[in-house]
Amino acid sequence: MDGKTLIVYDSMIGEIVGHCSRFFDSGKWREVMIEETFPQRDRSKLETLYLQDDPLYIQQGSEHWRIRRDESGLVTGLERVPTITLSCDESDHDNDGILDLPADGTSTTKITAKLDDDAKASLVSNSW
Repeated sequence: MDGKTLIVYDSMIGEIVGHCSRFFDSGKWREVMIEETFPQRDRSKLETLYLQDDPLYIQQGSEHWRIRRDESGLVTGLERVPTITLSCDESDHDNDGILDLPADGTSTTKITAKLDDDAKASLVSNSW
């Protein structure tokens, strides 16, 4: 179990509940028990996956990852959740952290949506 992370997920919906490495308990390293780590969850709906420790997973947080399954539905690991980053060509004139879009009825702005490298989708340009 050295260098392994326990990923706990809801087997019904595939949501990652949490993760934990080994516990140091009473002077010894030991494997984590799901019941003690997630006592509020129904154990019958939880499954586990052991993966090699990955600092990227810890750094980005579990909300940026999801359970990866093969064609037959077998869990094979984790994959990053695709994300979309939005940007705008307007600026924040009053420095309140919110972009300033003129409400004069004639001004326009360009909003750009960028998919991350892992996204498997295409954007279609439309005029609104």
